[in-house]
Amino acid sequence: MTRLNLIRPGLMAAALFSAAPVWADSVALLVANGDYENGRDERAITRDYDAVLRAYQQAGYEVYGGTNLDRAELARQMEAFEDALDDADIAVVHLTGQTMAAGDHGWFLPVDIDPDSATDFEFGALSLSAIAQMLAPLDGRAALFIGTSMRGLRDVDGVAPGIGAINAPLGLLVASGPASDVNRGVSNEFLRRDARVSDAIARIGTRLTYEGFVSSRLVLAPRNSSAIVTVRPPQPLPPAVVRTPQTIEASLNLSRDQRRRVQENLTLLGFDTRGIDGIFGRGSRSAIENWQRDEGLDATGFLTAPQIARLERLGNAARREAEAADEAYWTRTGALGTRAELNRYLERYPNGAHAQEARRALQELGSEADQAAWDLARDRDTVRAYERYLRDYPDGLYNRPARARIRELDGSADRDNEGTNAARAAERALGLDNGTRLLIELRLVALGYRPGATDGNFDAATRQAIAAFQRDRNMPETGYISAPVISALLRGR
Repeated sequence: MTRLNLIRPGLMAAALFSAAPVWADSVALLVANGDYENGRDERAITRDYDAVLRAYQQAGYEVYGGTNLDRAELARQMEAFEDALDDADIAVVHLTGQTMAAGDHGWFLPVDIDPDSATDFEFGALSLSAIAQMLAPLDGRAALFIGTSMRGLRDVDGVAPGIGAINAPLGLLVASGPASDVNRGVSNEFLRRDARVSDAIARIGTRLTYEGFVSSRLVLAPRNSSAIVTVRPPQPLPPAVVRTPQTIEASLNLSRDQRRRVQENLTLLGFDTRGIDGIFGRGSRSAIENWQRDEGLDATGFLTAPQIARLERLGNAARREAEAADEAYWTRTGALGTRAELNRYLERYPNGAHAQEARRALQELGSEADQAAWDLARDRDTVRAYERYLRDYPDGLYNRPARARIRELDGSADRDNEGTNAARAAERALGLDNGTRLLIELRLVALGYRPGATDGNFDAATRQAIAAFQRDRNMPETGYISAPVISALLRGR
C-alpha cells in the first residue's frame, strides 16, 4: 500500500525547490548483503551491486558501504556516511538484503547476525527507524531505499521477516520492495538525470511501496552534479556505533530535571515509572515503551525530541484534568469539614491542592479527639491507658500529666508484679494443651480481638488481646487465662 505524500509547490518545503538549486555534494550509503552466515545464501542480491554503484557514481554521488558487511564493518561505514552528511545537499541510503521486524520496529541484517536471537536483532542489526531519523535533518533532500529478500527467514520470539512501520519524518522518501525491483527502479528512474521523484514514482508504479513526505520537485540526480571517483572512505576508520534509539536519546543530553519531568508526565498519563527521581531505570523504560505502544509509535523504550514534546503536551492536558478532578472531589468531601470526609480527600489526594488545608482542619478537629482520649485514660486510670493516650497523641495537650500519672502508678509496680506472677501461676495450673489454647485464640478473633497468629502459642499479641478482653469486662487486666476468663469467652460477654 502506497503511503506517500508529495508536497506541492506553495507548501512549506516548496520554497526549497522553487528556484534552480545548485547542489554541492551528494552522498549515498550503498549496502548489498547476500552471503549470510548460518547457511542463508542470498548471493543474488549482490549481483546488481556494481551496476547500482555505477549509477550512483554517474549521478555524482560519493558512495560509502559495500557488499556482505558484518556488524563491525557496517558500523564503520555508517559512521563515515554520517560524517559526510554534515556537508551533503542530497543523501540516499540504499540497503538490499534481509530484514526483520517486531511491531513497528525494523532492522537491516548484517551478514554475521544470529538468525535465532531476537536480542541480536535489536542490538546487532541496523535500525531502519534510526536511519530515517538520521536523514530527517536534510528536510526534503533525502531518500531511503530498502530492497528485501525474505528467503529462509522465520519468526523468532515475536520478530518476523519484514521492515516494520518506519514512520518516515517530513521530507524523507522511503521506497521498499523486492531487491531486484528496488535496484532497477533506483538505477533506471530515480537516478535519471534531472528526473523528478514524482515522475519516477509514476513510471515505476506499484512494483514498490512508498512512504514519506517529499517535494514533488525533488531531483536525486541534478544535471549540474559532478561525478565522484572515490567510492570508498579512507581506511582505517575508527570503530563506530550505528545510531540506535539509545544513541538518539543520549544525544538529547537530558538533564535530571528534564528526566524527572518526563517521569511526571508518564505517571499523569497512567504509566507507572516506579518513582520520579530523574533516573531512567527499568520502571521508566517499561513506562516509555508502553506509552509509545499506546501512541502507535516504535516501542523502543527510548525517547526522541518530538516524543518528549508530545509527552509534555499530553502531560499538561492531564494536569489540567487532574486539577479539575481534585477541585471537584474537594467540593464533595473535604469542603464539608468532617473528619471522615477530610480523610477521604487526603487518601485520594495526599499532595492535592487542598491537602494542607485539610490537614489544618484535621488538626483543629484533633484537639477535640485529644480531649476525649484523655478523658477515657483518666476514667480507666491505668498505665496501659495512659500509654495508649501517649501513643495515639504524641504531641497531645495532656502528655505531661499522662507521664506524671504513669510514674505514680509505677510506684505500685511491685504489687502489680506480684499479681502478674500469681496470674501466670494460675494459668499454668489449668494445664492448657495446645488445642485449648488454639480454641481460646479463635474465640478472641470471633469476638473482635487480635491475638496474632492462631497457632496455640500465647505470644505478646495474644497477651494483649486477653488483657483487652479482661479490661472490657471489668476483670483484672493480667493478660493471663483463668477459669472466669474461659467462662466469659464461652459466653461471649
